[in-house]
Amino acid sequence: MSTEKPKCVLCDRIAKFGKYDTLAREYQFDCATCGRYGLSETAATQVAKEPALRGCLSIATREASDLGDPLKLDSGTWREAALSFASTPIGVKSRRLLELLRQRTVFYGEPAHFSAEVDWPLIHAYVSGEAIALVAEMQRRGLITSPRSHGDSGPILTMDGWSATEPAVGGVPGLGFVAMSFDESLSSAYNEGMKPAVETDCGLQLIRVDAGHFQEKICDRIIAEIRRSQFVIADFTKQRGGVYFEAGFALALGRIVIWTCREDDISNVHFDTRQYPHLVWSTPGDLRVKLADRVRALVPGAQA
Repeated sequence: MSTEKPKCVLCDRIAKFGKYDTLAREYQFDCATCGRYGLSETAATQVAKEPALRGCLSIATREASDLGDPLKLDSGTWREAALSFASTPIGVKSRRLLELLRQRTVFYGEPAHFSAEVDWPLIHAYVSGEAIALVAEMQRRGLITSPRSHGDSGPILTMDGWSATEPAVGGVPGLGFVAMSFDESLSSAYNEGMKPAVETDCGLQLIRVDAGHFQEKICDRIIAEIRRSQFVIADFTKQRGGVYFEAGFALALGRIVIWTCREDDISNVHFDTRQYPHLVWSTPGDLRVKLADRVRALVPGAQA
């Protein structure tokens, strides 16, 4: 019996768990870098021939795994998942690095638990070397410092770095929050519409809080993230009460609110909010185009 430890087929690191399911003809992995995911044998062969997309796919699998919804990818879906992360602007990656360090820091001066070798997908870097280079650049700019000793777990935010991640009166510049139904039928609206519209097309950062992402009460995290955000995208498709609450809370804080709804549900929007200019969309691609235009029109700092 072989004692060789399994290697992740995406990042080639030793995985916490890995096997090949002969019945499903699928690789199944739990990797510290790429998270939990399934990848069909055919898809794995295709991925191996396109190394430039492997890092993008690691981002997709890690994000989905951290949200508690591991991806199961085949030859018809893996490429789309990878390409959704193939054009992240470097400014977004830099902000994601600082935001991640802030999330992992309880008090000023505390080292943040971060390893460029393991956590590079979380900042949308394509390889660990890019994450290492971004850490070095943030150090050069005086936003983070190196660990004080070998016993420390990661970089330390400086006062300038801490200030850069603190909410301003109008929220952290360039940071957006999505309020929407978690229904699986709307996953493509987020992954193929909202996320690329904001991050790829406008050069800003978008966050969404799913129930599986945080150990603390999700409502507490939602309130905290809306306070931090400069703008909120509120999608009313499926008429979830929580979206109405989150949009109202954002309005009360003076945040920019962008109202959206799929065209087959716009007639069901509550009369109290109908006076707001809802962006009506039909497909994820339609949403991406319209939302990018709306973000550029309303959010300072969005790139053309």
